[in-house]
Amino acid sequence: MRKSLKETNDETYNAIALHYSGVETTELSDFQKQTLERWRVAHALLRNYPRAHVAARMLQSRFPEISLAQARVDVQSAARLWNAYDKMDREFLENWFVDRLLKEISDPSANEGVRSRNLQTLGSWLKNLPPVTVDPRLLEKNRVNIVFNMDNRQITLTEAEIMKLRPQDRERLIQSVPNTLDESQAADILSS
Repeated sequence: MRKSLKETNDETYNAIALHYSGVETTELSDFQKQTLERWRVAHALLRNYPRAHVAARMLQSRFPEISLAQARVDVQSAARLWNAYDKMDREFLENWFVDRLLKEISDPSANEGVRSRNLQTLGSWLKNLPPVTVDPRLLEKNRVNIVFNMDNRQITLTEAEIMKLRPQDRERLIQSVPNTLDESQAADILSS
């Protein structure tokens, strides 16, 4: 009785997984070595093209002797094998996910239902991010000091000290600094 593609793949997967993990030291057959080589290529393709159907088509173009169905099975097996041994590159996946959502949201040809669903997904993802905590000691080390030259004296104030001043005192302090910029430089700064 002839084995199905899935049964053959399951047997091959188990043999390669045992060999790859180092648990079993038996030599792989030529067929299994060829399969492992395709899986390595599929794994590399998945890193550059995370969509399985795209990676499968590229794998088939690299190995024209296999069918598209076999290429899809190889891509799934490669992901399954290396996900068991490699740490997931979470940062890559998150960046890809957010880039994809933003691209679909900003696509002018997308319908409002897709755009709304993607905005909700993005909002849910942003809500689940852990809060960013900054060590207060790092802020102390990186204080911004602003030096003012007033009446031939140098006055150094931190940004926090300037912000504690009453608004009218802040305005007077800023106005007392001589303007050394010409109009075009000031316009460039204001526009950036």
